[in-house]
Amino acid sequence: MSALTRNRAVDTYPTDLMKNSDYYVQRVNGGAGLIVKSPNRTSSTEWPNAPGVWDDKHIEGWKNITDTVHAE
Repeated sequence: MSALTRNRAVDTYPTDLMKNSDYYVQRVNGGAGLIVKSPNRTSSTEWPNAPGVWDDKHIEGWKNITDTVHAE
């Protein structure tokens, strides 16, 4: 599946809403073999509410989402 942001990050950090919204889990249960996650900001100058990926807190947020999907 192609990348699609849901604009559910807060201050660029992935949230429990992203983890618990079933958005990614629904794709796995629907048969998606590869999920390209939401587009990620690489700096704080881009669009609001999109998740970032430039520090350890971002990585930990995405790890929580990945672990949830892998548990399915």
